[in-house]
Order: sequence, then structure tokens, then C-alpha cells
Amino acid sequence: MGTVFYVQSRGKLSDLNNNEFPTLAEAEEVRDSGKRSQTIGVVGIGVGAAAIAAGALMYFLPVKQTNVQPSVTLTPQGGGLSFAGTWQ
Repeated sequence: MGTVFYVQSRGKLSDLNNNEFPTLAEAEEVRDSGKRSQTIGVVGIGVGAAAIAAGALMYFLPVKQTNVQPSVTLTPQGGGLSFAGTWQ
């Protein structure tokens, strides 16, 4: 999903470079939308990569018992995902 937003942000940049906008406000709206899409895309790619790494780690490590506690934190400026647990 992060890749979709990142590609969308590249499309907004292309629009800014190739199109003329009647007002500065419209150009700023496209710019802000592109920045937002880029941020969401980079965060989404990072979360996806972390999920793949965590899944691979859990799959390949020999485990007798697991106790994993995921935690999601959302703020107006962004969010975070963390895992805490033990592998025995």
C-alpha cells in the first residue's frame, strides 16, 4: 500500500512540473497533496519492510513458546507500531 502512495506522489510532482495552474492556491494544493502522499508512502513501505522482517525472524528462529504483544500508537503527527515479546 505504501508503494501506491509513493507512486502517487511522483505523479503529483510530474503534474507540478508539466502543467500550468490558474492560481497559486491550486498549485500549492497539488504540492501539499504530493508531500502527504510521499510521507504516507515512505511510512507504509517502512512498516511493510518491518513486518516482513519480523515475520521472517519469527518463522526462521526455533521457538518453543512465544509471547508477542503488538502495540500501535497514533498521534496527529504520525504513528508507530512496535512489538514486544520473548522467544524461548
